[in-house]
Formats: sequence, structure tokens, C-alpha cells
Amino acid sequence: MRIGFFRDGQFLPPHQGGSNSIYNMMNALIDKGEDVFLFRCFRGWDNPEWYKKEKFTTIFIKSRDFYQNSNLMRKLVINNKIQVCQFDSAEATLIQGKYLKDIAKVCWEVHNVNHILQSRLGVDRESINNTVRIERNASEIADLLLVRSEADKQELADIGISNQKMTVYRGSISAKEINFKLLRDGKNIIFVGNLKYKPNENAVRLICKTIAPLVISRYPDVRFLIAGPLNSPLQKGLAVPSNVVFLGEIAELGQLYDSATVALCPVLEGSGTRIKILEYLAAGIPTISTSIGIEGLENEIKELLTVEDNIIKYPRLINRIISNPNKYRSTIESGRKFVLKNRDWNFTIYDVIDAYKSMLTP
Repeated sequence: MRIGFFRDGQFLPPHQGGSNSIYNMMNALIDKGEDVFLFRCFRGWDNPEWYKKEKFTTIFIKSRDFYQNSNLMRKLVINNKIQVCQFDSAEATLIQGKYLKDIAKVCWEVHNVNHILQSRLGVDRESINNTVRIERNASEIADLLLVRSEADKQELADIGISNQKMTVYRGSISAKEINFKLLRDGKNIIFVGNLKYKPNENAVRLICKTIAPLVISRYPDVRFLIAGPLNSPLQKGLAVPSNVVFLGEIAELGQLYDSATVALCPVLEGSGTRIKILEYLAAGIPTISTSIGIEGLENEIKELLTVEDNIIKYPRLINRIISNPNKYRSTIESGRKFVLKNRDWNFTIYDVIDAYKSMLTP
């Protein structure tokens, strides 16, 4: 098959978040013998030289052409014999998919059900209703919706989207590329995520306001390391404790994971699945998460980490892990095995390939 990924916004080099997930999906498809193309909206911040070393073919397109020059986009798809055009948002599916639908199959990869996310963030009803309209219209354009969980599928079905168009696939990671370390010295507490994404920003605010100040009172040498692209307004009006360090975007997370004593996911809003949970488990880091943090993952994941929705309890749980790390040895080993078996792209990419093939079969 020849699959074209359409990508605007931040992409390469992808270190965290949605871009990293898409990047790993593309490479997993290539490893299984599929031909992958990246149709990249070029806004001037990418280094084209970086893309030359990748296994997929990248085609740079000026932003105006990317969204408005339907003749050019159709020509590129036809000339490269693209069979599947994959978009990562309802808006892109709606805007671009409509003029490619007659020459290729259109796939919308739903990594967030946006109207649910907006509702959890307290967005006004008019905006939520508009998002629902966009999602419905995008589903009419799409031949296939790849959704991250049965819950996401049901939420989309509840607004009238056909179950026949939706396939659940397992959002995954390249687990074997993540170094596993059974026990760690030191007292580093980590949170990884794109802080331009509101649920992640809100989680970091909770760390700064509620969790870090109480932990440092018992362990003065504990550091909270926050990794990921920064949202510039984040620290405005936010008192950042002395033991909280914002690292920004990190090219290689391996060293950070190796140094981590505890990993956190105190996320109270969201949709889809949190890839960071899978990476924490694959690296062997004792993890504390809210219920929403593990939403969309298998039920057995609850036995592999600590699930707590009361943020006030996080300092006590962190202290428990720091004071007796050996207690978590068995859980850590089981977490790594679980991810390798259930959430590694080497195996789960077949969910996506089978969905493509079913869509292409007359």
C-alpha cells in the first residue's frame, strides 16, 4: 500500500506528544513493507535536511497550497499513486479530504475526541456544538476513522457517526527502543508532555501548586523535572517551587527516564490515550496516574501502576515509592512485559494495516 500522511503544525524532529506517535506509526508501517509519504505543510521552521535521512518520502508544500490549492494536492496524490490519505484532525479531514476523496481513500486518525475534551475543559456549549458539527461532517468525508479506544468509538457513535466506519486500534510506542532500568537511585520525579496541550498544562499547575511543595518539605533534594514543549503563558501567575525544573523539549528522553525515581500523570482532562503512561512503564519507572490518565488502556494496566484521583494524596504516594523502591520491583517488571506484548508498534501496527486493507477492498 501507499499511504500519505498529511501533517501541519509541529512535527520533526518529534520528541513528545502526537507528532511522536504519528512518526512511530509511519516507521512501523515502513518496517512492515508499506510505502509511506509525508505531505508536510512547510511554514519555514523545519530543517529539510533532517527529513532526508528518514525512511519515508517527504513532500514539502507551502501552507497556502496545502489548504487551498486543490489542483496541486490532487496532482501530488495521483502522481505518487497514494491509496490512503491519512489526516490527524477533523478539520483537516473536512478541508482537504473532500477534494481527494474521489482519487484515494480518506482516513481520519482520531487521537482525541475533541468535543469530549472541550466538555471536560469547561468550554462553552456553542463551541462544543460547533466541534460536534465538524466531527460529524468530517466523518461523512472519511472512509475510515481510526479511534484509540472503545470509549472513544462510543462517544463518536453517540453524536451519530457510523460504527461501520470506525476501527479501534491500539495507540502504541516503540517499546524496544526505550531502555529498561529496574531500580533507580536519586530522587527525580518526572512529567513528560506537550505543555501547549491544555490538559498537560493543567497537570503541571497541579504539580507546582499542590504536589511539589508538600514533597520538598520531607525530601529537600527531590526535583520535579517537567519535559516537553512549553506553553509561554504557563508560568504567568504561577508560583514555581524551587524544586520544579522546566526542561523544555528534550531530543532524547532516555537519559531523563534513566534518572527518574517516579513518573506522574495527574491529568484531570483528556481524550484518547496517554502515550506517556506506556513510555513510563516501558522504561520501568514507578508511575502514579489519575483514572483519566489511563483511560483507553486495558483494564489490567491498573495493576501495573498506582491510580489515584485525589491529587492531595500524591505527595504521600511519592514518599512511599522513594522510601521503599524494592517493593515495586515485580510491578515494574510486569509493566515492561505488558507494554512489549500489548502496546508495541511491532505488533499493533497490524491493527492499522488490516483496517486499511478492509477499506481498500471493494
